[in-house]
Amino acid sequence: MLRSYVLEDRLRVDVDVTFKDITDHYFGIGYDAGRNTELGATTKHHRNSFQAEPTVTWRVEKNLFAGALLDLEETLASDLTRRWRQTPPS
Repeated sequence: MLRSYVLEDRLRVDVDVTFKDITDHYFGIGYDAGRNTELGATTKHHRNSFQAEPTVTWRVEKNLFAGALLDLEETLASDLTRRWRQTPPS
């Protein structure tokens, strides 16, 4: 996390950035799919994700800040098994 306090701590800027590069599993939609699908090659895929959350706050009183938060996120999945690939209509 990056934290910046400027203008004698009247303005605060915090930025939290996360990167993930992991192997993950997807079991399908709904409780039954998760409960009845076995962990294995058919559930495995690779996931890359990025998330950035910048927050800007301004001191309005001695112990009170007001501000805004922006949440940016992107996830890319690859190496999906045929079971989870969407097939185009014929």
